[in-house]
Amino acid sequence: MARKCFYSFHYVPDNARASQVRNIGAIEGNRPAPDNDWEKVTKGGDDAIKRWIAEQMKGRTCCIVLVGSATANRKWINHEIIKAWDNGLGVVGIHIHGLKNLNGDSPFSVIDHSLKEAAPEKDWKEKARRAIKRADVVIVMVGPKTHQASGVLAEVAIARDEDKKIIQVIGYKDGNYTAVPNAGRLYSWNWDNLKKLLS
Repeated sequence: MARKCFYSFHYVPDNARASQVRNIGAIEGNRPAPDNDWEKVTKGGDDAIKRWIAEQMKGRTCCIVLVGSATANRKWINHEIIKAWDNGLGVVGIHIHGLKNLNGDSPFSVIDHSLKEAAPEKDWKEKARRAIKRADVVIVMVGPKTHQASGVLAEVAIARDEDKKIIQVIGYKDGNYTAVPNAGRLYSWNWDNLKKLLS
């Protein structure tokens, strides 16, 4: 008898890879729990997320954790694993970091070390330096006023101090943008440029 599965994965970097695995279940007639409303649910806070996870797990007999390069110790993945155990579901992990992403020929895996605070904390420069030290490449996403943003200028200075490769790319389709000082040439965001710059 086919299992009805709940899929747990890190949404931003692994959604395309997860879809490949999940579509196997769709072909077999065992459609996985939908995730297209995940981004909306997250805006409702922790309680809304817990309710959504509980609802998606109803009627499932196992939890499949799709393990990518940045899955370990994610808050909601940990929650899903514990809830699955508490609900008596079978739990299995599958490594998916070797699967192709939406741009199938992309050789990159992305781990986002960027700071998430809406307003910088007192120790934000120390946090930024720790994040930059962990990175192989610092990518500056350039918008209309990025070249004037004091925080971006400080992060670029830290990256230079840590001798990190810096790439700046235009984060929008249209418009004229000014390069951030001391961050190198400004490139358009496309796969050919990324493959050339990150190889």
